[in-house]
Amino acid sequence: MKETLEEFSIIKLSGRRVGIMNIHPGHYLTPEGQLRSGLVVVLSVDGTRETVMGQGSTIVIGRDRWELAAIDRKLFANGVVTFVPAGKADADEIEEVEPEDIIDLDWIFAHECPKCKSLCGWTGNTESMHGDVMLVMYCLKCEQRFSWVSRHMQALLQSQLPTFEPGRSAPETED
Repeated sequence: MKETLEEFSIIKLSGRRVGIMNIHPGHYLTPEGQLRSGLVVVLSVDGTRETVMGQGSTIVIGRDRWELAAIDRKLFANGVVTFVPAGKADADEIEEVEPEDIIDLDWIFAHECPKCKSLCGWTGNTESMHGDVMLVMYCLKCEQRFSWVSRHMQALLQSQLPTFEPGRSAPETED
């Protein structure tokens, strides 16, 4: 089973609303954690979680893991992306996968949440926008996910991505 979706559309995938935003050149992480360059697409799951994906990237939507099998960018028309169940030939063979534990954040790049002003941690993911490498942050209080970049860190992020270490520099919690 494969799902071919048009750029700038909203569809149901695994019972969730998925918005397919613009296709453009950029950087993305492979499932093995390698940074790649190529065509990317921005997905929005249920209007809250934005993810940048390239060919071969995987994403968990609902309880299903999907692989981005192909991206076709068109000059004067909307492009299309094709998703296939990751590692499985048929939908009934898909192993149920729980979403990642969002509590495992790296706090080395802690930043204030733009929504609730609480402290946010780094998810280990990065995105690229207009040539800048951006860190994907997550707020445990309001569950806001957002991309953040510091102009002072651009040289470091452009030359070498930091290693993700869950729990590093974790803030003290009140019991």
